[in-house]
Amino acid sequence: MGEPLSAGFASLHRRLFTYRCFAASECNFSKCPHNISVVPNLCLARKRRFDTSSFFLLPSSFFTVLAEKQQRLLDDLLAIPDAQERLAVIVARARRAPALAPAERADANRVPGCVSAVWLVADIAPATRRLRLRADADSPLVKGLVALLCELYDDTDPAAAAAFQPELLEKLLLAQNLSPTRRNGLATLQARIKEKAERLKTT
Repeated sequence: MGEPLSAGFASLHRRLFTYRCFAASECNFSKCPHNISVVPNLCLARKRRFDTSSFFLLPSSFFTVLAEKQQRLLDDLLAIPDAQERLAVIVARARRAPALAPAERADANRVPGCVSAVWLVADIAPATRRLRLRADADSPLVKGLVALLCELYDDTDPAAAAAFQPELLEKLLLAQNLSPTRRNGLATLQARIKEKAERLKTT
């Protein structure tokens, strides 16, 4: 995973690497003052004293594919200056995506906590060991946003997907135009993607 963090070399490592926080659901990485990776389910922003022997560093190269995919999506969509037009393009793109089969719209694949019905199917490609994602939603708007998140995470390393904290919706200025319930639903979807990636990385 990475090399153990020694207290004496922490400042040196900070200069050499960009770090990510594994506790993505617990800690907003962009606001985490410690800015290093930790073992799962531990947020450094809330625990100032810790045993450094159990901590691990992740070099930024671990997230290269996801970071590059996120940047490509940002470059493409930010070329559209108006946020509402940008959202319309995202919705239109999702209409061209194939719908899930009726059998895949099962309760086991349904994402809880969403106002509109959302289904997520995740598996691992046998040949590449990459995470593959497909999703669908009843609402065209929600389907567009769900498809955008799935496009980001699809065909990536499941371990990286489980740890990556995207900034896509915020940088596209989409999150601020959504209702609180829709934002919460997308946060739930993102957590579900990470949960599935975490489970599938060992399969």
